[in-house]
Amino acid sequence: MAGEGELSDGHHDIIVRYLKFSKSQRAQRLKVIDKSFDDVKHARLLEETYTSEEVQQILDDLCAVVRAEVESELINVSHANVVLLRQLCKQAEQWHLQLQADISELEDG
Repeated sequence: MAGEGELSDGHHDIIVRYLKFSKSQRAQRLKVIDKSFDDVKHARLLEETYTSEEVQQILDDLCAVVRAEVESELINVSHANVVLLRQLCKQAEQWHLQLQADISELEDG
């Protein structure tokens, strides 16, 4: 049995599984970003010398790819968190419980 302020073993396991899921998702996204850099190295860096304009264009293109990937990941993380929160709220409502969340703790984090 969990003490005051502690999670039950079942709830602790849920948190651990969620952290493993998050770690796996991060690893997958980082692989995609690494691949973006590798693609630029192998497909765009074929010359011995480049003008500053060419370098700027390569970097701008790479930035756009990485930015899109990071934005996609942030959207996916937000969506996953909302799905999880909805599940918790629905379960609480079934038991006529009112959950409270201190969003300021997220900002400290």
